Amino acid sequence: IKESEKDYVIALEQGIMDAAYNLGMLYESQGRNKEAEDYYLFAISNGVSNTWNNLSVLYFNQERINEAERNYLKAIEHGNKRAFFNLALLYMSQKEFNKAEIYYQLAINNGVTEAFYNLALLYDTQGNIVKAEENYLLAISNGIDEALYNLAHFYEGQGNLKQAEHYYKLSIEKGIKDAILNLGFLYGNQGRIKEAEYYYTIGINQNIPEAYSNLAILYYQNNLYKVKALTLIKQYDSINHSYVSAKNLIVIEIWNGIFDNVEEKINQLLLEYGYEELDWLLENLLYLEQKHLVLSLFENEHHGKELRKRYALLYYATLLLSNKVENNLELRIPPEVQPTVQEIIEKVKEKNVFYAQ
Repeated sequence: IKESEKDYVIALEQGIMDAAYNLGMLYESQGRNKEAEDYYLFAISNGVSNTWNNLSVLYFNQERINEAERNYLKAIEHGNKRAFFNLALLYMSQKEFNKAEIYYQLAINNGVTEAFYNLALLYDTQGNIVKAEENYLLAISNGIDEALYNLAHFYEGQGNLKQAEHYYKLSIEKGIKDAILNLGFLYGNQGRIKEAEYYYTIGINQNIPEAYSNLAILYYQNNLYKVKALTLIKQYDSINHSYVSAKNLIVIEIWNGIFDNVEEKINQLLLEYGYEELDWLLENLLYLEQKHLVLSLFENEHHGKELRKRYALLYYATLLLSNKVENNLELRIPPEVQPTVQEIIEKVKEKNVFYAQ
C-alpha cells in the first residue's frame, strides 16, 4: 500500500491525472474518506470524468444522499453507464421505487444487465408477479446466477412447487448453498422425507450448520429416528448455540425421554432470551404430553405473568387440558377466542396420539 501510494503521488507530480483517481480509490479502500474525497474532487477538476461515479459511491456509503444523487447525475451526464444502476440503488434505499424502476430500466438500456436482477427484486417486493418473473428469467439468461435462487423462492411463494424445485436444483448446481436448505424444506413440507433427508445430508457434508438443525426437526416432526435427531441437534447447538437451537434441544430431549433439569433449562432460556417467539416451544411441549410442565411455566412467580399475557390462548388451552376449570374457566375465556382455543386443544390431542406411536 505504501509503495502504491508513493508511486501514484510521483505519477501525479508528473501530470498523470488518472493517478488522482487511483489515489482516491486507494484511500477509500483504507477508510480514509476525507483524503479519498479530496483526490476524487481533484481528479474531477482535472477532467477525469469517470471519477464522478466513485465520488457518488463514497458519498452514498457515508449517507450523504443528496450529494451522492447530484454526483450520480453528473456521472450520467459524462457518459458513465454504471451510474444509472448506482442511482437506482440509491433510490431503492430511499424507498423511491418509481425512480428506482426508471433508472434500472435506463441501466439495462445502457448495457448494465445485472439491473434485470434488481428490477426483478423490485417487482417481486411490489407483488408485480408478471414483471418479476420476466426479469428474473432475463437476469438468468444474462448469466446472473443469484436470480436462479430468487426465482425458485418466487415460484415457491406462488405455489408453483415444480418450478421451485427445478430452480432450486439449478441454484445448487451453481454453488448457492442456501438452495440446499430451501429444497430440503420444500420436500419436507410435501412429506417427501427421503428427498428432504438427502438434501439436508448434502448440507451437512458441505458444513452448513442449519442443515443439522433442519434434519433434526424433520425427524422430530415425522416422529422418526429419535436418537439420530438428538445427536444432530446437539451438534448444531455446539456449532451455533442460539435461541432456536436451545428451544429445539429442549423439545428433542423430552421426545427422547430426557428430562434432566428441564425446568431449569427453560428458566435459563427465558432469562437469556426473553419471552419472544415461544409459541413453538410451548405448543410442542403440549404435543409431548408435558401439560403440567407448561402449566408450571404459566404459573411461575418470575415468568408466569408475562407468559400468560403474551400467550393467553395457549394458557387457556393448557388449563383446560389440565382440567383446571375452577371458577367456571370456560365462562372467563372471551367468547371470540373460544373457537381458537378449542382448535389448539384438538391439535394437541391429535399430536399426543401421533407422538405416542
